[in-house]
Amino acid sequence: GGGGDSSDSSKGRNFSVVALVTALAGTFQARQAADGLFYFKVATEVCIDTYHALLAYLDERRSLALEEKLARQQDGDTTEEAVSAPFEAEYVLSEVLVGWALDVMVVYLLASPLKGGTGAWREKLPPTVSGVMKRVFPGTRPYHPFQKGAFSFAARATCLPAKCVQFALLGAACGFVGQASANALSEFRYSRALRRAEREGDPEPPPLPPPPDATATLALWGWFTGVSTCLRQISVVSLERLATDLCGEMAGTLAKVPLLSMPPALARAMGPAAPATWIPMLATFGLRYWNGKVGAELFARAAEATGAGGDDEDDDDDDLAASFVFDAKDAAPR
Repeated sequence: GGGGDSSDSSKGRNFSVVALVTALAGTFQARQAADGLFYFKVATEVCIDTYHALLAYLDERRSLALEEKLARQQDGDTTEEAVSAPFEAEYVLSEVLVGWALDVMVVYLLASPLKGGTGAWREKLPPTVSGVMKRVFPGTRPYHPFQKGAFSFAARATCLPAKCVQFALLGAACGFVGQASANALSEFRYSRALRRAEREGDPEPPPLPPPPDATATLALWGWFTGVSTCLRQISVVSLERLATDLCGEMAGTLAKVPLLSMPPALARAMGPAAPATWIPMLATFGLRYWNGKVGAELFARAAEATGAGGDDEDDDDDDLAASFVFDAKDAAPR
């Protein structure tokens, strides 16, 4: 009897990554079933964040190229030789991937699933981790303070600090991974440049300036995501719900306008919760684009105030050395 109990117990504790991923994918489907715009919101966040990250990166490269050109002109060099500000795909990729992970989880944490469509994935985790997750996500609180449902005032009131903590942990993890990967890529690229200089007999590039501290980036991202991003995202979700409710009340009138009606094929792909018109989609895109612009500005000010993005005001650093350093602030939490 004892041997059978031990076998059943070890079988229950068996951890399968495939089963966990399958169950977790089910929670995404449950959110899409409850909100026909869930995947559209994820795609909107990803596209807007990628656009802002690339725009900030190209602007930084353009500024570096202009500074180098002005320096050459001051030295009497009037040649139109291309400046050394190449497109560094590895840096952009590391930033964009971290930004995508953050975007997906930000939308995920505030989206309520269809009833019965969540919780199974926790059972696929090891027992200790599953116990912690049940305490962090007890299931008795709404997914955001303004979610529909018969939640008590206490549950809605405690939802806000709980979400702030979840967002802070998520932001801190993404900030640390993003900054650490960017620093590692900088070191790799610089060492590769040293080897190339030795092989071709060129002058060695100047020493690398100190890279941004990953711990400082962790603290900044955690604080900013836990406070600013969380509050703004909750506001966006609440306004999206208001727009959806208003469109639902006016569905009969709006459906009479052919250009506003949702194509049947697209509505079927979105599931039973698909909106009847384009208006909720347009409202979602507009709100999230505005939120992305505001978030980028606020984060730039926060990074400048704390100095977590490195010292951009040190005019003594050589431009070539600075071209080997890249930080994760352009993939800022929005």
